[in-house]
Amino acid sequence: MVAGNTLHLRVDRSLGHGVHDDYDVTNFGHEAVDVVLEISVESDFADLFDMKDHRLVRRGSLQTTWTEATSTLMSRYRNEAFTRALELVVDRNDSPPEYANGGVSFRIRPTSLESWHTCLLW
Repeated sequence: MVAGNTLHLRVDRSLGHGVHDDYDVTNFGHEAVDVVLEISVESDFADLFDMKDHRLVRRGSLQTTWTEATSTLMSRYRNEAFTRALELVVDRNDSPPEYANGGVSFRIRPTSLESWHTCLLW
């Protein structure tokens, strides 16, 4: 159990040529803390007209792949000739990312007054 006011999570997001998320976890406690930070990743390529009509109609196929060597999560959508994709790259991470069950997770152990960092590039 981690005492209250021990860990601080900061998320900064910038938009430009895609989305850049910075995640920082700082331990303000007196001892190292073991934490698993999991970021859930879901993709929805819903049709705009279905959304406006408040209908959730599943069309086409959606496939997600994780490439461990490049820390890249790729979600591809195809409906007949229509295709789209979303690429998420884990960058500048202080611990290796893992992918399972739709989430990217990190096992982190910040010591006293230490910060941990990663970037997600969408």
